[in-house]
Amino acid sequence: MEKNGYEWPSKFAATHRAAGREEGRAEGREEGREEGREEGRAEGCVKGEANMLLYVLETRGIPVPDHIRDQINSCDDLDQLHRWAKCAMTSDTAEEFSANFSNADAM
Repeated sequence: MEKNGYEWPSKFAATHRAAGREEGRAEGREEGREEGREEGRAEGCVKGEANMLLYVLETRGIPVPDHIRDQINSCDDLDQLHRWAKCAMTSDTAEEFSANFSNADAM
């Protein structure tokens, strides 16, 4: 039996080679799915933190300019979002938050 230019000595060898290949493909697909789920969870976590940051500001009565809202919504760095959240919780005015937001961005 010949496959891809190689002469397999028996049908048994060819069959098990094909089975092994299919098993490897199945494992690869499962690993890909798991990686996709992990990435989705990480993205969801970041989006949740950004939403919570905006909620804290809204609840505290601090207006958020569009450029800051856009920056928060486009951020994918969880540590940065946490620094901004600290600013949101410690600022008393929109001006103070904007100043602290810029300073936290530089950290």
